[in-house]
Amino acid sequence: MLAPDGLFVSLTGPFPGIYNDKKKLQATDLLGKLEELEELLGEDYKVLGDAGFDFDPDPKYKLIRNLPGGGSTENQRKYCKSLAKIRIAVEWPFGHTLANFPYLRAKAKMKRRSNCAKFYKVCAFLHNCYLCTGYEHRQVSTFFNCQPPTLEEYLSDYQ
Repeated sequence: MLAPDGLFVSLTGPFPGIYNDKKKLQATDLLGKLEELEELLGEDYKVLGDAGFDFDPDPKYKLIRNLPGGGSTENQRKYCKSLAKIRIAVEWPFGHTLANFPYLRAKAKMKRRSNCAKFYKVCAFLHNCYLCTGYEHRQVSTFFNCQPPTLEEYLSDYQ
C-alpha cells in the first residue's frame, strides 16, 4: 500500500500464486487495520482498489474502485476517469523501485533465492529513505499535494 506522499506504508506477502487480490486483502486484514487507524487519528481513509475487488456503494466501505461497467452517466464516467489517473499515480513508485534496484528485475537471480519478498521490502524501505531526502522522483507527492517527511522524521519511527 502506498501513502499520498509516495511512501510505501504496507508491503505484505508473499502469497501463494492462487491468491487473487480479494483474498490477499482478506488475509492481511488491511481494512480492519485502517479502521483502527481512523479511530486513533479521527480521520476518514479509503483504499483504492482495482476491478478485482467487490463493488460496494456503501460510503462507509473503506475500499473504493471503479463503477461496474465504467458508469452509465457522465458524472460516473468522470469519476471512473479520475480514479484511473489515481491508479496510474500509485504505480509510479513501484516502477521507480524496480528502476533504482535492478537486482529486483534479475529473474534468474531471484528464482534461485527464496527471499524475494525480503529483497523487495528492503528496496522499498530504501526507496522511502531516498524519497525523504528530496532527491527522488516526487511524482506521487506532487500529484496528491502531500510532501513526504524528512529523512530524520521518517527514520525516527524506526528507533
